[in-house]
Amino acid sequence: MSEKITVELDSKWERRVNSPLFWVVSALTGVSITYAPFYLHWAGQGGDSESSGWLVPACFAVIYLVPLFYIKLGAEVIKSIHAKRDQDKVDWFPLMMNRLGRLFRHR
Repeated sequence: MSEKITVELDSKWERRVNSPLFWVVSALTGVSITYAPFYLHWAGQGGDSESSGWLVPACFAVIYLVPLFYIKLGAEVIKSIHAKRDQDKVDWFPLMMNRLGRLFRHR
């Protein structure tokens, strides 16, 4: 059983998602889950000592800060879904029993 849900977000999130910042965050998402952890592993084994001074903190920043965008966006979506659900709250037990009754009705 699936249900179609429409989520309403603030205009600030619409501006953020439609801005060039979103393209940067989207590009850095791939870096934060692939290249940055790989580079930290490689640098930890002594693979690169010249650029480690600035690149290691940059990798940690990308790994930890990029997901914050998606976490905050997800929190807004979940909050909107919960508000909509609480607004349209239906007593589920009689509804379920009605559907089960129709499913197991003798013909």
